[in-house]
Amino acid sequence: MRVGIIGAGGIAWKHAQAYKNIGYPIAAVTDRTAERGHKFADAWGAELRPRRSSFASARTRIASMFAPFPVTGWRRWNWREARKHVLVEKPMAVDLQTAARMVEVARAGGIQLGVVSQHRFDDSTLFLKRAIEAGQLGRSSRPMPT
Repeated sequence: MRVGIIGAGGIAWKHAQAYKNIGYPIAAVTDRTAERGHKFADAWGAELRPRRSSFASARTRIASMFAPFPVTGWRRWNWREARKHVLVEKPMAVDLQTAARMVEVARAGGIQLGVVSQHRFDDSTLFLKRAIEAGQLGRSSRPMPT
């Protein structure tokens, strides 16, 4: 399965190595900084796409978005029409309405949408989740992940 990377900063390199380890080549990359995009593309043998708008036509099946949320502009990039599964960094959105819309668009398009949350099963995270669920910390004003 061919992967495209949006945002070639530090964490993208680790994800690229993980994809390589499971046999998924990095086929395309786009970054708002040309120098960083070129460096990443050269290192991974990927095609550099100069604009996110051109990324939709890249021959990839997965798009991993590693740019900060305000930069990713998921609304401007129609990944549903591009028929790409999407992995986004946390936070997936800055508000609940945007997150819900992302899920809605993914479901409607048959797209798998994943959010990186590498600490969700850490002991400290699970301890706090149990404390919240038990009412020991008061009532949460935000939705709790399951």
